[in-house]
Amino acid sequence: TVPVLYGIQQQQQQQQFAPGQPGHAPHEQSQRPQGLYLLHVRLPPGYTPNTTVGKPKQVHSAFYSQGSLLMVSTPQPDQDLLWSLSSEPFPSRQNLVESSTVMTMDGQVWAIAEVKPKDKITVETPLRAAQVPRKVALLTNQGVHIVSLLKSVDILQQLLLACHGPHNEAVKAYFQVQSEPQACATSLLLACIETLKG
Repeated sequence: TVPVLYGIQQQQQQQQFAPGQPGHAPHEQSQRPQGLYLLHVRLPPGYTPNTTVGKPKQVHSAFYSQGSLLMVSTPQPDQDLLWSLSSEPFPSRQNLVESSTVMTMDGQVWAIAEVKPKDKITVETPLRAAQVPRKVALLTNQGVHIVSLLKSVDILQQLLLACHGPHNEAVKAYFQVQSEPQACATSLLLACIETLKG
């Protein structure tokens, strides 16, 4: 895989860079990259030319991991907003589709870091990666907030619990955006989670 560098501007525009030109064969291992090439520019959520509501301003911190992006902006003094963008609910989509959420933070965020699991597992299997959500700690002037970056199986679990079962439009909408293999794999994974048994 080609490494990608993500850049976030203060107004939340995202840029993706790679060490090779788009459409060209990857560099050989012995050849050093000659520069960074812009692959993609993504506008922030809520962006339309005539809208001023819902646009992020003054982004000062960001965290990206496996399709999930957290950004912290300061729209007013002494209170930050956490913007979460994720392509996790749409793994089978070819085009760029993301869900977005905004959360008000208590105070100002000083730092963002991933919380590493306490267990000493050295091999990350696909099953474990699908089951265990990543956690991110946000250090603020009021304390620490822990945010879980939900996987598809977590989203399905929350929908089923909130809707009291599968017979709800929100659950049906979840399965409509999934491919058939993805929907089957997510359902099977949810059925096999140990903490839900009994």
